[in-house]
Amino acid sequence: MPHALRSARKATYTLLFVNGLATTSWVIHLPDIAQQTRSSDAQIGLATSGVGIGSVVFIVLMGFLLSRYGTRAAAALAVAFYGLAMPMLGFATGFPVFFLALLLGGAGSAAVEIAASTSGSRLEHAYGKPMMPSFIGSMGLGMVVGTLVGAGSLALGLSTLTHMSSIGVVILAAGVYACPRLLAGKADKTVGATVRHLPRPSWRLAAISAVILVSVIEGATLTWATLYMTRDLGTTAAFAAFAVTAHSLGTTAVQLSGDWFRRRYSAAHITRVSVVVGGAVMAGALAVGNPWLALVGFFALGGGIAFVYPAGISAAADTQATPAPGVAVAQTVRYLAGFGAGPLLGVLVGAYGLTWTFALTIAFGVTLTLLLGGFLGKEPGLGRRSGGDLPTIETAEADVRPAAGTVSDLAVQTKLD
Repeated sequence: MPHALRSARKATYTLLFVNGLATTSWVIHLPDIAQQTRSSDAQIGLATSGVGIGSVVFIVLMGFLLSRYGTRAAAALAVAFYGLAMPMLGFATGFPVFFLALLLGGAGSAAVEIAASTSGSRLEHAYGKPMMPSFIGSMGLGMVVGTLVGAGSLALGLSTLTHMSSIGVVILAAGVYACPRLLAGKADKTVGATVRHLPRPSWRLAAISAVILVSVIEGATLTWATLYMTRDLGTTAAFAAFAVTAHSLGTTAVQLSGDWFRRRYSAAHITRVSVVVGGAVMAGALAVGNPWLALVGFFALGGGIAFVYPAGISAAADTQATPAPGVAVAQTVRYLAGFGAGPLLGVLVGAYGLTWTFALTIAFGVTLTLLLGGFLGKEPGLGRRSGGDLPTIETAEADVRPAAGTVSDLAVQTKLD
């Protein structure tokens, strides 16, 4: 395998891991940040909504930047935004800077994710095998590590400014290493087709976007799991925290092993089976109402929905002439749905309680997956790109051909830019 492709793969893993690390690192310091900025509960809610606002706005812009200027340039811009936003949280002494920091942080995080995911989609076709599940899994692993690093910083008595500044340095250092090693996105012009910098609408893209809504269950679980454990099951807050850990571990474990399953089974088959099984285990735990079984349920639910998002990104990318617009659509749907899910779930919790809200959420996910999961792809390995075959990648070392049984008959040429 050419050195340039191996370097791009490592760079993609690096950006996604660091993105996950930074995402959860600042959350640990939220009480301290709220205190130092003297923010009310309403202001805290408004500030955290800035993450979603910045994410959605910048994702739309990044889809154009990636296809127009290439992965490396767009990723560098995203890393700069993210790396500079983190220290702002430590410097914030009032609500305006608090809100601006989270707005820029959300924009930077989403931009890094879409740049790295676009690189991951391109690498899948360069290697000729599924790779997106493990790419997204590396971000989940980073989130787990981020919680541990944040907890460690509190145990050591580090200030918010010190910790957030350190995270900013890590992000920028990762960018210096990774961005020049990504594949040059300008090489993604589809053979025999005109490149579109904006997404081309299709019924398949619409169906894929609908399936991606199932992944929003992850955010709902992370938000309400501890409250369910303490309110409905009567556990301590310390025990309830394990619900989030169990869910995150289930998600990460499945995503990191997802490449193996994806080579052997279709995306439609994996998502349908995993969502149904994970939902059934969680539904059983809800019915029994035992705290220990609830942890098993959260682990199973995390694993059950873990494959939906990476499968959706790969499928959406393949509907477009160049991957970036498809990835942008997938992530826009995910972030918009996550942004709107909070108020909706709050209404459902108020009307039906946490147990029934979880049950309704699971029923929604299972139904949507069974109805539309087939649009994710019915063939093992990489399916045919409905947006057209991608061109050869030039790197200067050797010719790399897709693995037997994949859809592209084009050789992946190698020649350094």
